[in-house]
Amino acid sequence: MPSQFISRGLLAALMIVAALFAAPMSFGQSKAPAPSDPASTAPAEPIAQPDAAAKQPNPSRTAEAIAPLKEAIDRMEELLRRDDLTDAQLIENRGSIEPVRDELREIIASLEGWLADVDTRLKQLGNPPEDGEPKEDANLVVERTRLKERHAALDGTLKQARVLALRVESISERITERRRALFTQELLGRTSSALDPSFWAQAAKAAPDGLRGAVLLVQGWMDHVRAATTVGTVVAASFALLAFLICVGLILRWLGQHDFRPRELGTRFAKSFFAMISLMRIAITAPAIVAGAILILNAFGLVPERMIHIAFSLAVAVGIAAFGRGVAFGLFAPDDPERRLLVIHDDTARLISSKLVWAARVLGVVVFINVLLRAVIAPVSLTIATSAIFSVVIAGILCHFLFIVGRSHEQDDEVGGAGWLRAGGWLLVIGIAAALVTGFIGLAAFLAGRFLTALGLIGALYIFLVFIDALFTEVLTASTPRGRAVANFFGLRPRSIELIGTLLSAAIRLILILVVLLPLLGPWGIFAADFFGVVRDATFGFRIGDVTISLSTIFGAFATIVIGILATRAVQRWLQTSFLPRTALDPSLQHSISTIFSYLGIIAAISFALAQLGVDFQKITLVAGALSIGIGFGLQSVVSNFVSGLILLAERPIRVGDIINVKGEEGRVRYIHVRATEIETGDRASVIIPNSELITQVVKNRTHIDTFARVSVPIGVAYDSDVAKVRDTLMQIAKDHPHVMQSPAPTVFLTGFGDSAINFELGWLVRNIGDAAGVKSDICFSILEKFREQGIDIPYPRRDIRIHGINDAEPEAGTGPEMSEPAAPKKPKRK
Repeated sequence: MPSQFISRGLLAALMIVAALFAAPMSFGQSKAPAPSDPASTAPAEPIAQPDAAAKQPNPSRTAEAIAPLKEAIDRMEELLRRDDLTDAQLIENRGSIEPVRDELREIIASLEGWLADVDTRLKQLGNPPEDGEPKEDANLVVERTRLKERHAALDGTLKQARVLALRVESISERITERRRALFTQELLGRTSSALDPSFWAQAAKAAPDGLRGAVLLVQGWMDHVRAATTVGTVVAASFALLAFLICVGLILRWLGQHDFRPRELGTRFAKSFFAMISLMRIAITAPAIVAGAILILNAFGLVPERMIHIAFSLAVAVGIAAFGRGVAFGLFAPDDPERRLLVIHDDTARLISSKLVWAARVLGVVVFINVLLRAVIAPVSLTIATSAIFSVVIAGILCHFLFIVGRSHEQDDEVGGAGWLRAGGWLLVIGIAAALVTGFIGLAAFLAGRFLTALGLIGALYIFLVFIDALFTEVLTASTPRGRAVANFFGLRPRSIELIGTLLSAAIRLILILVVLLPLLGPWGIFAADFFGVVRDATFGFRIGDVTISLSTIFGAFATIVIGILATRAVQRWLQTSFLPRTALDPSLQHSISTIFSYLGIIAAISFALAQLGVDFQKITLVAGALSIGIGFGLQSVVSNFVSGLILLAERPIRVGDIINVKGEEGRVRYIHVRATEIETGDRASVIIPNSELITQVVKNRTHIDTFARVSVPIGVAYDSDVAKVRDTLMQIAKDHPHVMQSPAPTVFLTGFGDSAINFELGWLVRNIGDAAGVKSDICFSILEKFREQGIDIPYPRRDIRIHGINDAEPEAGTGPEMSEPAAPKKPKRK
């Protein structure tokens, strides 16, 4: 089945191509189209554009390039002194001033580059020798003089170009102020009340004139078709239009037969996806068909120049109606409650959808009628009457909706329960009615039109915001198969996908909000033009001293930093995993090299980013010198730790893996960071020590030279023991252990005579300090076992206690004033 659709689509496309190729053949046989009526538009005095040679200025013709720009600016300022300029003429003049502004910006940028080049060459030549110094070469004198003359000429031209740029900005601001004043005058202009019968009588009297103009417009179109086209042209256009409609039908049929629904139905992502698809399908289909048909007819010369604007206004009107219907069906889903985004009842959803659809249709019809009235130069009373009718209809639709919702008892949904929304709706109805009654019909139409525009755009914005949020919080996450698949495709970790998704979601939603705010900021074409002007200025940049800051330079600097950091991390990882392990360097030195390389890479990336912003290294040095005092006082400890970290990495008194003891904390060094060093103690706790402490304090490094460690065990034996036998036994125990180093050999020392035992100390070396505790435990177990086997006693401590004068009686036999503590029982001897 899909192959049949593809073949049909190809056949339709071939038909369109054949029809378009037939169009030039018919044009050759047709006459030139009749010129449009010059009275339909009254443009302002045309402004001559500067010569194309000014687009590529060079030092020899920069002054000649600025001259026509100055003349154009003078004419613009002279034109703005007129008081009879219309809004259309102001829009045309603002469009004419943009190329002049662009030309001046290009010339200023070129002049600044040339001037910087001349300054660099002058710095290379240096200052001329003073009196009494050896004279320099004559060629250098000539070159310095020539460069100074060129510097003076370029500097003068640059100042002139900057003055012209300021004049252009002033003209742009004046045009904006004039347009705002015209809009305010039109909006608050007072006419007869809508309740005045004479107002409607005047409109009815002017209606025949408007109808007659429309009839003449249609007759002019038919005369153009008969005079400027042939039968072949009409037939070719008909075939092309038929092929276009067939293609559209096949595409719509193919889309209807394929299911694009998500697998998980009932989720927020599925509902928002359905809403977005419905909105786009309904809002795009109808206006695209109308616009495509108009383009085909225009390609065959069937639409005169005067009718093109009206034809495309029809497409716009259809687009407005379709957009309102798409928002209604996408957001409220009157026929499918399961995919409805808002929690509202079915009756409320159907009511809102129907009212929104009809209001959008009314707005589209009014837009087309206003364009048609402007084209036929209808009386102003008809335009005002159209605005009044539009305001009344919209107020009536809103009033009917509020009346029905207010009477319903379904107050537990997101619309019926929102009392403030209903209060705002009634307030809008009262405002429109008051404006109509008092004669401010322009204000009433503005309120009604702006209400519908805001309602449709906010509804569409809500659909897209919910979809974007659900996409990155329900689908592309680390815990979902799709999120893991996307992470695997791009070679990222699932958590990285979540982080990137969060940032991307915020950026997309911010852009969507700005796009929606554009038509809501003010009347069509006024604040929108201001908004585009702000965006344009931000794109080209603004100057702060000698530095030009713009969106392009900011994005360039940001991209430079990101690319530099990513490249540094990639090279650092390559050094750590591939290159350095294959060298003869010890691991601590490898870590130091990779860490220092990462610091240098980040510093280089930041330097290149600042250069992208136009900040040279000399200025960075000056700024660093100016901030050194503040850094010395405010960030003294931070800078001290940073410098200490660099010293640790360079001199390497402490390396990663060393076992150190500092300020009572002993453990193995895990990381040496910029500010602090992390050690891990024996109980698996992490201790963060500032780097300055490791430089200024006494540090005991057990593994600075090697990993050998000496371990000793003190032990006492009874006084009746054979000390030679004890020595030999201890020595044999140490020699029998596999982890005890035999060179140097273990040692046994008689360290002294205790109260109840002869004290010995057994000492030995192990190759790895990490084995010390285990070897010591094994030696202790072996000592107990061997001593028991050979009858060597480890005595208990013994203490004699004398008690004087308990009483004055003579002691009985076997007792006395001195009584010894009973001796400890002897251990039984093994058989």
